[in-house]
Amino acid sequence: MNTIRKAFFLAALLLLASGCMRPVRQKPNAAESAPTQTAESAPTQTAETSPASSGAINTPGRHDHTISVSGAAREFIVYVPESAKGASNAPVVVVIHGTTGDGLRFYNMSGWREKADQEGFLVVFPTALTYCFYEDENRDGDFNDRNEKKVTTKWDAGPLGGERYPLCPQDEIARLTPAERALADHPLADDMAFFQSLFDFMEANYSINSKRIYVTGHSNGGQMAGRLAVEMSERIAAGASNESPLGVSGPSTRPISFILTYGNQDDNFVRYSNGKPYPLDESLIDLQPVKTLLVSPWLSALQLADEYEYSEGMIFGERYVQFTYASGSGSSFQLMFIDDLDHNYPNGKNHPVIMADILWKFFSQFQLP
Repeated sequence: MNTIRKAFFLAALLLLASGCMRPVRQKPNAAESAPTQTAESAPTQTAETSPASSGAINTPGRHDHTISVSGAAREFIVYVPESAKGASNAPVVVVIHGTTGDGLRFYNMSGWREKADQEGFLVVFPTALTYCFYEDENRDGDFNDRNEKKVTTKWDAGPLGGERYPLCPQDEIARLTPAERALADHPLADDMAFFQSLFDFMEANYSINSKRIYVTGHSNGGQMAGRLAVEMSERIAAGASNESPLGVSGPSTRPISFILTYGNQDDNFVRYSNGKPYPLDESLIDLQPVKTLLVSPWLSALQLADEYEYSEGMIFGERYVQFTYASGSGSSFQLMFIDDLDHNYPNGKNHPVIMADILWKFFSQFQLP
């Protein structure tokens, strides 16, 4: 029988939430787009792949990198705060954008740079490759409807190139505009190899704590973070996803902890409830879409029993409910639903919650053995 514990999990975060003013909402037009913010000026240092050197040190600022993985040029941004300069042996958080996004967008809007300034860790913002693919957005069983062919960035988080997201055939790619074809005319890339190379690069060129590498992302980027946590857990201390189910089956290569956050008004999820917000109480866990799409895949991947602890409370002035599954082996899975949040990455401006604050408190509990 499930253990029910109505407690205020994340009590420390209440200190952040108490007394704060609720900001005006800014809802973006696209499902995965970010609120408009002023982009930072040119990077303080632009760097290509450099040979590994002993005694690497961290130079504060933005650093743009390009590495070659299986013949493809892969890009990412590294942010080093002043508090992590020198030989600081700093933790690393990899923040992965969603479909249509890129590393620069999340660099500018996610709130992770500001959190890094406070806590002294490095942040990495990778960019996915662009593909031509199809998505059955209205779930009618075909890809013939308007706007169901996409030419945009996408991570191979499990289903890319499969039945759900088939890639465009070569004759379709040939009919793209020259600019689109230049970006999308390539085979399906090995994103797992890219992240392995990215981690290797960080270890060789920055002073980091290799036992404290964390991954998180939004939507398709959150799904990519889930795949990394399951299939590369020997290198990742803990993971998190916002607004995305797991896209791979597992099991994980070692015990690992993961947190999945969702808004009860998520645009992509309320379709299963006739467009109505999900209830923020314990009955939420018994709803078929929540159980089947969000919980069961993670319990299988982490080999956890279907027994949870329930908690609820307030955070940044918003209600939340949380279900925590844990095992004696060290794996755990937390599912948190946040009130009045749609398919967006909350940063304190587009929603009162600041996701970076929540997740850093979660990540900072874990490191590799």
